This record gives sequence, structure tokens and C-alpha cells, in this order.
Amino acid sequence: MPKWENVVHHGPPPNPAVDAKAAELLSALATRSMASRAVIAAEGAIPPLVTLLSSGSDLGKVRAALALGMVSRGNTANQMTIAEAGAIPTLV
Repeated sequence: MPKWENVVHHGPPPNPAVDAKAAELLSALATRSMASRAVIAAEGAIPPLVTLLSSGSDLGKVRAALALGMVSRGNTANQMTIAEAGAIPTLV
């Protein structure tokens, strides 16, 4: 299984289109099941999504927000991880 930090980069995105697409794909994967949402978090995708939320392209920011919403759906642990990663002020 790939490490998500290789898909969604930490820090300023070197390729905003790739990062936006990665967030879109993570969002789609998160819609499949609770297990998918757990794997996404366990593989470390939440912090890079939070970074993309604040420093990506406009499209990347929207897709990161959608992905975080999907990853958090029905998963209290992921909700806490997203909050601890600092996403809430950016989302509100």
C-alpha cells in the first residue's frame, strides 16, 4: 500500500494539480467504507490534507476540505485527528 505522504505532499505543493487530484481520489476512497476512512488516517493522509487545505491551489483547498469531510464521516478518531492537525480554523 502506498504511503499517502507520497501522494499528497507536506508543505507547499510542488504540483498543485497533482495534489488536488490526490485529494479528490482520497475523498472518493473515503466514501467506500468506514474501513477505508480508517486506512486513510492510519496511512498518514490527514496532515497533508490539512496542509493542502491552507496552502494549496483553490481547487486543492476545496478538494482537501471535501476529503477531510469524508474521512471524518462517522469516525470520531479521525475527527479528533483532523482537529488536532489544526484544520478547524481554516475550515470555519
